[in-house]
Amino acid sequence: YHPDPAIEFDDVRIRKRFESRDTDWKDIRDFLTILAVSHTVVPEGDLTNAAKIRYQAESPDEGALVLAAKCLGFFFCGKTAKTHTIDVFGEKQTYEVLNINKFNSTRKRMSMVVRTPEKKIMLFIKGADNVMVERLDPETLKVDELSEALKGFANEGLRTLVLAQRQLREEEWQQW
Repeated sequence: YHPDPAIEFDDVRIRKRFESRDTDWKDIRDFLTILAVSHTVVPEGDLTNAAKIRYQAESPDEGALVLAAKCLGFFFCGKTAKTHTIDVFGEKQTYEVLNINKFNSTRKRMSMVVRTPEKKIMLFIKGADNVMVERLDPETLKVDELSEALKGFANEGLRTLVLAQRQLREEEWQQW
């Protein structure tokens, strides 16, 4: 848990559901991992002190998402040309960055392929709801439920962002 004076965001309910291993704790872990790992943000400052880290981001949205993950215990604390390191409640996890497709206005999404600490190859994607929903597998996800939730948020005037992930086989990634 790393509160940050730059934002007044702290939702202990999310943290408690994750820590208690509630029924959706893996979804919470995956969500916060994508926010903490999949981006082009650069951490600056004292990398050993979470309170002294500042994030330089290509967009304010991307910086805000990484900062929110940090406040919920998924602290992006290090970056090299080929790795992103996060601190998850005191446990360091390093992800090898294999590919990045940066966000652009044509694709309306950003994707990153990483090798996880468990050696899985994962595709992480963040993007606009209109391009993401049409790409989801209707057989494995509750696409109708997601679409209804997105409509509700839009009706309230809120901006939305859809996150997704998929494990890739080594051969799929090599071919790609």
